[in-house]
Amino acid sequence: MDSKTKVLEAVPSAYLYAETLSPGSRLVILDEAGNSLGWVWGIPGVAACEVQAWDDALNAMDIVVPEPKVFVFGSNELGIHGGGAAKVARVTHGARMNQGFGPQGNTFAIPTCAKPANSPGYEIALETLRFYIDCFIMWAKRHPEKTYQMTQIGCGLAGWKAEVVAPLFAAAPSNCEFDSAWAPYLPGRTYWGTY
Repeated sequence: MDSKTKVLEAVPSAYLYAETLSPGSRLVILDEAGNSLGWVWGIPGVAACEVQAWDDALNAMDIVVPEPKVFVFGSNELGIHGGGAAKVARVTHGARMNQGFGPQGNTFAIPTCAKPANSPGYEIALETLRFYIDCFIMWAKRHPEKTYQMTQIGCGLAGWKAEVVAPLFAAAPSNCEFDSAWAPYLPGRTYWGTY
């Protein structure tokens, strides 16, 4: 932990961290392993207060902790999260460089190409993509307590078409919320908006 980061309160298996302690700070709740459990924005006066207990702090400051949603994004097998939704996942949601698949921070990476898009040999076979998506679907089914916010996986820099990729998520459980751009391909699902 660097000098800009301060632990405000330790609670059983969760910690509250802030990069800065001014109003408008982004506060991240982390478990003991450093995985993000969620976050809140802008808590006025947090710099001046000593947090005695997590519940007391929430009640005193009228904070509503948003329902944690896991940001699901298209990656590459090398885990180089350099552009598009992958970069957002790394910068904003805790995705780790060099991890191309699976849960990390408050994200889940699904490889849609072998290495960064537009590198020679970056494409993967449709069956490989289907395998990664099926693995994610199994994970999401085993974690019904989480809500997964799906981006248009693979339809940006990786160059896949929505009509090819979206139907691969047909068996996804109800805790998966999809980008509304996929509504024509996944009717009757829950949509969160668009990225």
